[in-house]
Amino acid sequence: MNNEIILVSISKDELKEIIKSAIKTEIEQTNKKKLYTSKEICEVLNISMSTLNNWKSGLKLPYKKLGKRIYYDLEEIKKSMKESRFGKAFEFGGFNG
Repeated sequence: MNNEIILVSISKDELKEIIKSAIKTEIEQTNKKKLYTSKEICEVLNISMSTLNNWKSGLKLPYKKLGKRIYYDLEEIKKSMKESRFGKAFEFGGFNG
């Protein structure tokens, strides 16, 4: 990606359309994968919210932030957990997907 800054003159309506299009594209790409809210991923993994927060910071659990909301991709979490130093314990814990 190029770090050049290019200034162009566009109308407010054109800017709105560009933003709408970018958001629509992101939503369409996101909808291709099942994303879970924090509450949902806690239920799937059978963990508490505090455990999720610890894992998110300590294990660098992958997540996506869309607006102010955080979402988790279960497949990315499985991969991250298996690659972490806790990988074997994760598999033996009964959640090996």
